[in-house]
Amino acid sequence: MGTLVDLKQIRYVITAAECRSFRRAAQHLEVQPSAVSKRILELEKRLGVALFARAHSGVTVTEAGECFVMQARRGLAQLDAAAALAKAMGRREFGIVRIGLFSQLANGFLAELVKAHLRRVPDIRLYWSEGTQSEHICAVEAHELDVAFVSGGPVISGCETVQLWDERLFVVMPAGQQLAGKAEICWPDLYGQHFVLCESELGRQLHDYLVRHLSDIDHQVSMEHCRVQRDNLLQLVAWERGFTLTTEMGMDVPPGVVCRPLVTPPVPFSATWSSTNRNPALRRFLDLAFALSKERTGTTGAR
Repeated sequence: MGTLVDLKQIRYVITAAECRSFRRAAQHLEVQPSAVSKRILELEKRLGVALFARAHSGVTVTEAGECFVMQARRGLAQLDAAAALAKAMGRREFGIVRIGLFSQLANGFLAELVKAHLRRVPDIRLYWSEGTQSEHICAVEAHELDVAFVSGGPVISGCETVQLWDERLFVVMPAGQQLAGKAEICWPDLYGQHFVLCESELGRQLHDYLVRHLSDIDHQVSMEHCRVQRDNLLQLVAWERGFTLTTEMGMDVPPGVVCRPLVTPPVPFSATWSSTNRNPALRRFLDLAFALSKERTGTTGAR
């Protein structure tokens, strides 16, 4: 029995969704518009659902189409990574480590790790994948990712987890706030403030921090979770929608907001990987991460 879809159909759908036009997609793919339209229509018939709504002005992706495109992009990325890894190993040129993260690379331990990696093991290519912590853990278990950097120290069956670094917490607030004049913020300073947080594992962890330190019988913390990425969340803070919390990795903030350190224990971050992963490049990458962790703290977790 043949497969339900082929790679050409997937690429046609993704390109058409990005271009919002079969004609522009065909120009980008260097094929005839009729070929794009025909292959996508064939796929829709096999799936039994419309992926696009057609109009004279172009096409728009349906709800089913959005779901298909989102998953298809991930699948293509994994296939491309697998092809690149096989090709590189065939030439014995380098290895690849597939890494999941849900934070920025601009600051902190991960930024130092990437810089150290480029200096010490340039023959290993790093393939980064953004997503939620739960998605990354599932991908690690399925060997779709080699390692994921996660908050806390989750216990995952069949995986090894080592805490590598801590991140201090910072309060992010509009620049005009009176608290912006303080060198550091204590929990009592934050009573009565409204907070905006991302809908993510780290956002939920920060939610728990706020509840633990600011809630009591007579006071409930005012919070809202926004389905936005970090950059847009910080823009909401700049527009005085509320305060938020961030770690050292999120210290690159836009104009109109300020960060002040919060007097509280730091947030732990860990690496987790499958115990059955035999990628030799992963071991070299982890060894470098362990060494950097030891340089920063003097110790690293048990391996």
